[in-house]
Amino acid sequence: MKQLRIWGFAVLATASLAATAQTSPSLTTNPTAPALEENAADAAVDIDLVITSATSREDLATMQKDLYPKGVKFHYSNIAWANGRLTDILVHVSTVAGKDAQAEFNGIAADQEIRLVVRGAGDAQQICLGSDCDRKFPRRD
Repeated sequence: MKQLRIWGFAVLATASLAATAQTSPSLTTNPTAPALEENAADAAVDIDLVITSATSREDLATMQKDLYPKGVKFHYSNIAWANGRLTDILVHVSTVAGKDAQAEFNGIAADQEIRLVVRGAGDAQQICLGSDCDRKFPRRD
């Protein structure tokens, strides 16, 4: 029985070390980042997200976590809030297919929508980040 307990402790210690290594800030910008889907660079994506002044920190974190397994890195900084509303944000998006976009939004109005659209795969993949994505990527109902 003692051997079983020692072995069980060793397994738990090893699992704990592995979990620590996976969540180290030096390894990922999102400590709870899920695994990247296999062949994410070759997989076609169809992502259409909206950021508004009502978007919370939790919403941004959820977007980041949900996009990562699809091969899309979503980073944000320079966030400012006024009266509980998002007013400023710098957004940088990159994909495993080698596409990226960055934009800074200041003075976000209550009715303003900032869209992040990523469609396609590989070299044909396209990104739009901003308030004028409706022209390039009409909304789907």
